[in-house]
Amino acid sequence: SFDALDSGLSDYLNDLGTAVGVQVLDVTRGMTYSFNADKQFLVASSIKVPIMLTLLSQLEARKKKPTAAQTSLMTSMIENSNNDSATELYKKIGWERGIRNFMKSVGIAGLNPAPTTTGWGYSTTTPAAMVALLARLNAGTILNQADRDFALMLMHHVEADQQVGVGDSSPAGAIVQMKDGWIDIDDTASGPYVVNSSGIVSKAGETYVISIYTIRDRNYPVGFAIVRHVALVVGQKLMGAS
Repeated sequence: SFDALDSGLSDYLNDLGTAVGVQVLDVTRGMTYSFNADKQFLVASSIKVPIMLTLLSQLEARKKKPTAAQTSLMTSMIENSNNDSATELYKKIGWERGIRNFMKSVGIAGLNPAPTTTGWGYSTTTPAAMVALLARLNAGTILNQADRDFALMLMHHVEADQQVGVGDSSPAGAIVQMKDGWIDIDDTASGPYVVNSSGIVSKAGETYVISIYTIRDRNYPVGFAIVRHVALVVGQKLMGAS
């Protein structure tokens, strides 16, 4: 539990209860910290990383490289969080079937892509599944070196207004590869606001992978404050003050 990392953070998460889920993998020390990490949360734009990884994996299977058009779509989807680009690529990979097959091929359960008629932002995932996927990407076990480097490069260059939580609250000087997601919905179970932040954080030879998901936030600032606080405390405990 997070008691082993920071009792104050553990109390903070317990106060939020089922409205938040967090998983942290301390790659350097081989430790995992979890809170509601197997609970399903809406992904919103964080599904864009699995979309990208699915496309790259499909191309590798056909011994092809991304075209200029595909590279442009992936760049705008990840760096600028462009929704039109995400929709176009979701179609190219075979909609939800493409992601489902990819996740099965890499042996990770917990990500449930939404059907075409619902929209990719309404897919759900567990924090544990997102951490597992990012950890595999970081380790270089799901893509070839060139595609891995490309994916991590895009996640490192996410535009500033899309860097909330892991992006703007990790230790100073760290290399961060990340993707956030947020959405407002009319749903009593998950709404009205949903915010999440996930990423890979590296500094001075140490690395951790983190995923923070929230639901039922009163507004965006509330959700942003949660992911920022969790990311900040985790970074301080694992890598020192930011």
